[in-house]
Amino acid sequence: MSDASELVGQLVRAANRADRITDFERRKLFERTVIAVHEMRESIGMPVRTHADEIVDLQVRVAAHGLHAKTTEDLRAALLLAARMIRDLRITINSGFKT
Repeated sequence: MSDASELVGQLVRAANRADRITDFERRKLFERTVIAVHEMRESIGMPVRTHADEIVDLQVRVAAHGLHAKTTEDLRAALLLAARMIRDLRITINSGFKT
């Protein structure tokens, strides 16, 4: 899970300098978040894509919101929400939870 820890750190650092990150950096961070959440959910047996999947919907909204954020505060909020999603899944995986 060191990759997850590294991604959380990168998301938090990006949030702290949200006024200075490029569109390319923004896009790469959110792409990595979407992939990481997908892989982490799959590893614990959570459905990755269902019609009623609120987490995937949230994940897509966070990525879209972050990519198209109009203000620094909106971008910062999206980055921190992405970091929390990864952190929460990492905690779940470390607890040994399986569905």
